[in-house]
Amino acid sequence: MKKPFWRFGHSNGPGFERNSLFETAVMSGRRLKNNFAVQVSASAVADTRPHGNWVEAAAWDATSVAVTPLRRFLWRYGRDMAFPRTRFRELVDLFLIAEQRDELPLRVAQHVTEAMPELADGEVLKRDILGIRTMSLPLCPPVSLPNMLSLIDDDRWRPLIGSADIKRRLEATSASDIALAANIIGERPQYFEHWPEVLDGIAERADEQLLDQNIPSRMMVEILRRRGDLVQAQSVKSLRSEDLMLLFDCHADYAIRNRLVLEALQRVFAPELLKLLSHECERFIFIAIGAHRSNRLDQSWIAPISGAREIILASQFVDRISSLGDVCTAIHLLGLWNGASGLNRDASFWANALPRLRPDASELDVLFLYASLLILALDERSPASWKLIELTLPTVRAGVLRGQLPNNVYSLLDRAVPSIRDNWDLNKRILMALHRLYETNPATRQELGRAGVWDDDLDIVFYGMPEPPRQRLFWWLP
Repeated sequence: MKKPFWRFGHSNGPGFERNSLFETAVMSGRRLKNNFAVQVSASAVADTRPHGNWVEAAAWDATSVAVTPLRRFLWRYGRDMAFPRTRFRELVDLFLIAEQRDELPLRVAQHVTEAMPELADGEVLKRDILGIRTMSLPLCPPVSLPNMLSLIDDDRWRPLIGSADIKRRLEATSASDIALAANIIGERPQYFEHWPEVLDGIAERADEQLLDQNIPSRMMVEILRRRGDLVQAQSVKSLRSEDLMLLFDCHADYAIRNRLVLEALQRVFAPELLKLLSHECERFIFIAIGAHRSNRLDQSWIAPISGAREIILASQFVDRISSLGDVCTAIHLLGLWNGASGLNRDASFWANALPRLRPDASELDVLFLYASLLILALDERSPASWKLIELTLPTVRAGVLRGQLPNNVYSLLDRAVPSIRDNWDLNKRILMALHRLYETNPATRQELGRAGVWDDDLDIVFYGMPEPPRQRLFWWLP
């Protein structure tokens, strides 16, 4: 009646049968005793699996007539081991751990490495530990993604996993594990060289919540290099200046580059950031104008921008200015003490541009701008001068006649208009300047009227200031 039905290697896994002495008997079939027919059969599998030591687990499996989870475990992972019999206890211990966990602890995986250092020894088990998909269902839970990254940093694990495997694991990983993985990789430079697939996968799963966490700056840069949609004001704030330049070179998108330039202008000037100005001068100066008007431009940038005025003025940014406020801010940033005259545009340009410019500047800024444009028209003495004077003279003369000119406007006009002997009346000096223009480029009464010149003022424009009577040397003689 004794017939062995449980033997290592026979039911439980290949390679376990050598020198195995543990046997049990099949107790099934009909037996006749004392005229009674007795049906004898093996007991059913216990409802609850033992979770004690390896001996209890092995004994539980040995007394079961059905295929048990432990038996499947031994079959799957024992078949490609170099010495499965000597590792029977380790496999049973591993089974007990795997039964109770969704993720295998890192220390257990490291123990597998130490026990089976050869690549082909226990390869099926190692691939399941890494979470690599196979044709059959794994019986051992994988390590977490962060722990997997720690394992594949080891040469004994690295050849087992490929790019597609890493991508699949990253796609199925929770957001919290992605954040842990980003921290691990950011602290290990070797990943940037050996595992670009890991960087690609993490970047694909990244979102604003991930970037809000305190991940290493190098990992942040790698994510932002791959995900232009995440290049936002908040995400680049902690990056170094050279990292901003790296991202600027990586992304050609207009909006992304605008954000990077604005971030650079809001921090203390660094020489490497001046490359932004030389690369795209027009973009730079427009963003600088906007930043200055919204009080976001760091004051350390004023001198470098002013020092680069020749490069900036050589561009066509003036042609694209759309508001009076932008013109006034550009004059300030470029350090043009003579106002609009320094923007290298003639009277014809400004006569056509002023009507379309949005009036969003302060009254004092407009007064300074118009005074400088009036001087430009007077000095140029071209046919377009009178058209520009029509647009600027009424505002300037109104300030002069009120006697409320700011010092910078008064100084600008005082240096530009002709003096009249001991007559320091600024209004009459402006009219004399108009007279000199009239002598070379006459204007009609209608044009002068549109410029706000009427009545007695016309005589000065047409004929100049009358000569005062000369005092006779001997005034008492007839």
